[in-house]
Amino acid sequence: MKEAPHNVPPFGLRQSLPLILRRTPFDKLRANGFLTLNNNRFCKKTVPPVPALRFALALLTVLTLASLPAISAPGTSPAAPEPHIVPATETGALRQLLSLKLADANNRTVNLEQWRGRILVINFWATWCDPCKEEMPAFSRLQEQFRGQGVQFVGIAVDSAENVRTFSKKYPVSYPLPLGDDRLLTLSRQLGNAYMSLPFTLLIDKQGQISTRKRGRFAEQDLARQIQEALQTRAVKK
Repeated sequence: MKEAPHNVPPFGLRQSLPLILRRTPFDKLRANGFLTLNNNRFCKKTVPPVPALRFALALLTVLTLASLPAISAPGTSPAAPEPHIVPATETGALRQLLSLKLADANNRTVNLEQWRGRILVINFWATWCDPCKEEMPAFSRLQEQFRGQGVQFVGIAVDSAENVRTFSKKYPVSYPLPLGDDRLLTLSRQLGNAYMSLPFTLLIDKQGQISTRKRGRFAEQDLARQIQEALQTRAVKK
């Protein structure tokens, strides 16, 4: 025999029952008279006692409130956003880059640590990269122009020693060309080279912070201006 409609629990409580069952121990609900065991399955009783209804409604209210976002108290303003923090990956990658000891095509060691405190222009390049080769004469001229002002260029070649030796004989430059590999290209990704493309250039100030990053060919006049600005900033801080 079907039970009378008036014995069915209120609408809303029925819909929320699965949520309650998932989050509430069955034994506790049974103890409150809200559930009965029928053929090893939990079912709703036809007429839950008043204490059981109160318990279920209170539990449903608590679960609903817990899911709501936090609201500021009247008269208070939301918390101010945190200041920008350089991601740990970039900080660690830059520290690792500036502490590298790399061999050049003639197996001489190039220690980037020796230029700490200077303005560094670090360029990632390769002999098979046409834009890389096109900008290198300008880099060589700027190195000579700013050498006496504490500016050092370094060209990290993601290439073989043989290719770099051949290139250097044809197109000598005025700054060191240590050798890198794919791991250094991955490192450049953490420093802003999202697509690990070449050329990629970093301008690092005297404090060891990245001042400018450039993907693609760096125009000579633009780089010269960036270096001048870095030098002026250094002079002001003195």
